[in-house]
Amino acid sequence: TLAAWHYAVESPPGPSLSLLAATQDSFVNQRNNRRNTNYGSSVYLVVSSGNRQVQLDNGNEQVQNGRLYVSFDTSTSCLTTNLTSAILTLYAAGSIPSSASFPLLLFSDSWLEQTITYNNSSAATGTPVAGTVSSETIDGSVAQIVQFDVTQLVGGLSDEVSFEISTASSATRFHSRESATLELRPKLNLSFSQC
Repeated sequence: TLAAWHYAVESPPGPSLSLLAATQDSFVNQRNNRRNTNYGSSVYLVVSSGNRQVQLDNGNEQVQNGRLYVSFDTSTSCLTTNLTSAILTLYAAGSIPSSASFPLLLFSDSWLEQTITYNNSSAATGTPVAGTVSSETIDGSVAQIVQFDVTQLVGGLSDEVSFEISTASSATRFHSRESATLELRPKLNLSFSQC
């Protein structure tokens, strides 16, 4: 299990920033022979619409209607007061289809990275937050990213926050918290007016 990392930059009594690493992430696969498969140790998180062939850690695999889940420990953050911005960033492993969309929902069910499967999870409900596709240069290479403004979803929460992300497009792989490259792991950027 990889240790979570976070840091804070403070200039009391002014604005404060906090960068959180994911404490859990995984995805689920609706394909008949994979509904009880757990992907908590995968270096990739997959979202897909329909049945798609995807390159995973140990070769190609069919992923049907893949949904990804990611969780952050917010117990040390000032989410109950003074939150001004919360941005979730996911880094794509490869290209993102030009027509891709990635609705995000707050996921309130209890889950564990090493046990969640399609059969023991339920789809989140609510009003989705749309992701914005852009790019970022990391170690001289350009990576496509998807960012979600989740400020309205996490304000007032404490301890832990989880999200479910899906797609109506073909298939996209994202780097998980098991990625060997620290900069490519999912992250949640929090900003506070004062903390």
